Amino acid sequence: QIIENGIDMIKFSPSEKIGLKFRNYLKIKKDEFVIGFIGRDDPNKGINCFLQTIIEIKNNHNKGIKYIICGDKMDNHNRKLISKLKKFNLIEDVILIGERGDMPSIYNSIDLLICSSLTESFGLVVVEALACGKNVIGSNIPAIRKIIKKENLVEPNKHIQFAEKSLKFIKNKYENKLLSKANRDSVFKKYNIDNTIENYYSLYKKYL
Repeated sequence: QIIENGIDMIKFSPSEKIGLKFRNYLKIKKDEFVIGFIGRDDPNKGINCFLQTIIEIKNNHNKGIKYIICGDKMDNHNRKLISKLKKFNLIEDVILIGERGDMPSIYNSIDLLICSSLTESFGLVVVEALACGKNVIGSNIPAIRKIIKKENLVEPNKHIQFAEKSLKFIKNKYENKLLSKANRDSVFKKYNIDNTIENYYSLYKKYL
């Protein structure tokens, strides 16, 4: 019997107030479209694909978009990453915030999460983002494939496809807000920590 991991659906929930507060902290305007990447400094998290995606998006839509990169060692002390941002002329577009504990603030401050991982055991950031009512574009790998809609999947390392799908969300910003409840509902039952606990307890009782 498989019991899915669960998250706190109260902690991870839509909050425009929390999102705006974090945007103000980062000096991001309310009307700017924000794309997030959450993952540690590891090639398997697909950071290179994400940077190539940003370049492709800028080639087609270069105004009013900011990018947040969050994760262990994803900060201004990462010389290798800073060097890449300068090389690709992305230093003004990308905000590096490193590893943080206030994840609901981050999810609520973005409009779209890109999960370009090459491998995952469980797409935790995908579930948390959806619980906060956000849209997610992810790599077509088993762990992510079972969480998000087929139309939002991209073959791993295909940055042009990631950019094309991102641009559709950017152009339909108003419609994206209407998806908030649907995104949350898609993970509420399956990944709600309350259900996870109940499933463990039910299984345990069978063998008492």
